[in-house]
Amino acid sequence: MSSILKVDTIQEKTSNNTVQLGNTVSEDVVSATSSSGTLTLNAAEGGFFTVALSENVTTWTISNLPAGRATVITVRFTQDSTDRTVVTTINSTAAKTSGGAGWSMSTGSGKIDIVTVLFDGTNYYLIPQQDWS
Repeated sequence: MSSILKVDTIQEKTSNNTVQLGNTVSEDVVSATSSSGTLTLNAAEGGFFTVALSENVTTWTISNLPAGRATVITVRFTQDSTDRTVVTTINSTAAKTSGGAGWSMSTGSGKIDIVTVLFDGTNYYLIPQQDWS
């Protein structure tokens, strides 16, 4: 499966080696599921994933992260009728969180947490936005 990034305008700013994206950026929404407690996200499929939890996620992997580049992935987790948990270890590395306090999935049927994962080539940073309902 390939991912298509649609951008209104791309303008390279060569004076400081940055790229400016005009107006909007859109991505495919990729539905992911866990199996036997393992959630695997494939960065080659896109940058926005939805996960309807049906079990505890005890292992979380992200494959196809581009080498030598910072990558941002967003995951929308939705609880089912049983409260589920999601580990904060990605690819066997403990993710960093604000204040080092970790992140626990919001509880309650239908509760939604949106988690942005920033990978800087070495570390994973979790930025959770909790309790969307």
